[in-house]
Amino acid sequence: MIRPFSRALTSLSSKWEGLFFVGFTAGAGFELFKIYFSFNGVNYYSVLKKRQLQKELDAFERQLKDLDTIIATGQPQTF
Repeated sequence: MIRPFSRALTSLSSKWEGLFFVGFTAGAGFELFKIYFSFNGVNYYSVLKKRQLQKELDAFERQLKDLDTIIATGQPQTF
């Protein structure tokens, strides 16, 4: 079973078109794995969404604190 698969990969990777095809197929397979594989109801994109939301909330909080400082002092902060 391994030998035919190994031969196919060797013959495909000997040309640029075959190498592109192997890379494209592997990338698409990995993307499908990230989408459809979940462990205890947690998958890659649900974790990514939670982390992205936390980053956006932190940035919004910093912006509100900066605006509060500007209002309190009457002067904008410079970098």
